[in-house]
Amino acid sequence: MRNRLRLILLGVFCAGVLLTGIGVGTAIVEYTSLEYTGIYTLGGEITRADYEFKINLEEDEKLRIMNYNGIVELRYDKTVPENTVRCSAQYDFDMIKMTAKIIDGGDKYQWLYFDRRYIGSDFDLVMKNKDMILADLKQGKIGTYIVEEPIKEIIVTVNPQLRDVLELEGW
Repeated sequence: MRNRLRLILLGVFCAGVLLTGIGVGTAIVEYTSLEYTGIYTLGGEITRADYEFKINLEEDEKLRIMNYNGIVELRYDKTVPENTVRCSAQYDFDMIKMTAKIIDGGDKYQWLYFDRRYIGSDFDLVMKNKDMILADLKQGKIGTYIVEEPIKEIIVTVNPQLRDVLELEGW
């Protein structure tokens, strides 16, 4: 009785090892047969928002511009009025909500601050693009699916006379 039970357990164990080997072999064959198709960028449509601020800097006061991830570009243009800051931001409206504002920083500084709040999710983007991903897999293809930074660029334009009172502060 005991030996019979041991033989049954040994048979179940061997069947499990055999089925696992078949499954692993099939998976390896499937994975190695996939063709790499490159990098796909997932994301919404990039749109543009423009902001304009009047600034009143006191003597010895400076304007610091918060530079997120090095994407803020500072430009000088004589057509911009002297105490005006113009901002143009290109970003994915589906992924973030962005506002720009001037805040008093104390200690002889004012800040041009870009507030960004993420309202989208990477999972939502994958679900919106699942048909493309599954179609590729059905054709034996696979790619790299990435979600890029939703802010493409922020351009801050000021009059050249403000060159000495501006600081680009990064983090």
